[in-house]
Amino acid sequence: MAQSGDMAQSGDAHVTAAPGATFKERTVEELLRLHFSSPRTRLSADGLRLATLALRLYVREAALRAADQAQLTLAPSVGLEHLEKVLPQWLLDV
Repeated sequence: MAQSGDMAQSGDAHVTAAPGATFKERTVEELLRLHFSSPRTRLSADGLRLATLALRLYVREAALRAADQAQLTLAPSVGLEHLEKVLPQWLLDV
């Protein structure tokens, strides 16, 4: 399942895109459980890994779009205003 540059581990694993970009599966699981309508809802290990990977990809895409926007405005760094600028189109694309 891991691709070059990506890493997945079982247990309280991290899904990594690049150094410093990780999501703990346990954190993603707790976020998902906050939105389950029934406490009896189950989440398989594969489902959790997939959700964690999807979240990582969504965040990465949003960050890349914000960086592109910052570059267009010749900003020295990426700020919240850049993310706010690209967020509407990103949400439509997702």
